[in-house]
Parts: sequence; structure tokens; C-alpha cells
Amino acid sequence: MSGTKRTRLPRGGTPGLITPQAVALFRRALDLRRRGADEQTVHAAEGDLDRLLGGGVRRLWEVSVFDVFRYQARGDADWERKMALRSALDAALRSGKASGA
Repeated sequence: MSGTKRTRLPRGGTPGLITPQAVALFRRALDLRRRGADEQTVHAAEGDLDRLLGGGVRRLWEVSVFDVFRYQARGDADWERKMALRSALDAALRSGKASGA
């Protein structure tokens, strides 16, 4: 067989991404959704968290942590990563790790 063998790089779970700032942005976006804020305001709040989790870039083609329950794509690496992030954010929110909690 010719060519190089492509091996998958081991990726950690979500180290360093679940910060107090991320939890605060997550809480804010969920609160805006719950209160029925206008769509543009909610979208902007969700975008703030997506950019923080994405290293400053919002990748519109990737599923958001807010959409993991709407789009069930088990087996897709991006979906699995975002589902892990959503679970970690939910757990951090429940434990009160956000600043100002």
C-alpha cells in the first residue's frame, strides 16, 4: 500500500473550555431564550459563546451547543464534541461555577 497512513490524533474532552466566562455566557443565552427575547438578541448571545468555544471564530457550518438536541447526529465527530461541551456546560451551571452565581 502506498502513501502515508492517516492516524487519528487523540483529542481530550473539553479541557480548559469550561471557564466561568463560558458558563456565564451560556447562562445568559439560556435566560434570554427562556424569557422570550427577540431572535436577534438570542442569536448574538449564542454567538458570543460559540466564538469563545471556537477560539474566536464562529463556524456557522458546525452545530452549536444550543442545537445538539435539535440535530441528532450521533457518530459525527463535531456533534459528539459539541454534545460533550453541552453536557459539561450544563453540569457547570448546575454546580454554580459561573461568576456571580
